[in-house]
Amino acid sequence: MPDPNPLRWLTRQRVPTSELKFHDLAAETRWLLWFCIAYVGAAFATGFAIAHVPLPILGATDFLQDFWYTVVFKISLLLLLPIWVFRRRGYRARDLAYGWRLAPRSAAVIAVCFGIGIFINAGRFGELRTAWAAHAPAEAAARVALGVAIAFLQAGFPEEIVYRGLLQTRLEKSWGRPAAILVSVALFVAWHLPTRFLLAHGTGVPVGIVGLIFAIVWDRNRNLPALIAIHGGIDSIPIVASMLQSTAIGHR
Repeated sequence: MPDPNPLRWLTRQRVPTSELKFHDLAAETRWLLWFCIAYVGAAFATGFAIAHVPLPILGATDFLQDFWYTVVFKISLLLLLPIWVFRRRGYRARDLAYGWRLAPRSAAVIAVCFGIGIFINAGRFGELRTAWAAHAPAEAAARVALGVAIAFLQAGFPEEIVYRGLLQTRLEKSWGRPAAILVSVALFVAWHLPTRFLLAHGTGVPVGIVGLIFAIVWDRNRNLPALIAIHGGIDSIPIVASMLQSTAIGHR
């Protein structure tokens, strides 16, 4: 029997809204909205701190690898604080999986997503070779490893957990899918702007495009490990370049 709705694949979700379960949806949504709004203010404070009291990690050349940005603004505020709040509310890591399980196929998807993220910035490989040659091999390898770790701890994990895994799903349950995507992306772009304006004179357009793609993928597939992998891959090359003290930095 033919499907009466041949365009059903456009609205397909691996886990539909009706299956999303929360402990206290209204309170959690309010907390996340206020947190994400306050995080924009924290971005201004972080940009001010970097501009006046810079603390680059191992002499990194990009302000995104400054102690204030990486350790305080991203790891402490955007990763550890929300995890602490939601663990106190009774949530665990499996609550963001929505049935996802680690298996050979899912592990392969993660590896491919990380590779795609790396490939997006493949044009900078020549820059990395030049920067690598400026250090002893052991030191260069350590800087590369630290750069990849920072890419996940600074970007992949906190941004995907908070803006997709926590915020967007709760907005979707409360306001519907289109509103959840648009509001979560708007808040995702908003916190990027202060530091770019103060330190890099960049725009939020690339961030908005990436954020919208990630939001749509999360809306349909609920595959947080895959999003973390591709996000970490995208950020790895620029961050590794910064940690190798390359001066050819391009801000997002």
